[in-house]
Amino acid sequence: MDFRLLTLTKDHRGCTLRDDGRPLAWYPAVQPALELARTLAAASRLREDRAVVLELSAYGQPPRRLPLD
Repeated sequence: MDFRLLTLTKDHRGCTLRDDGRPLAWYPAVQPALELARTLAAASRLREDRAVVLELSAYGQPPRRLPLD
């Protein structure tokens, strides 16, 4: 199954939002990046028939999936 992967990468500098590996935006905190990721996921669901997966990758930990709602 083809899906769009939105990843929030958190480290000591802040949080980077990536879309299928491409950096989109940087924020000093997770919450604004999470809001943008959820907005992009909602827009993607309206336009395309492609699933969206949201993951949070904290420094030194494996990525974990986050709910989109």
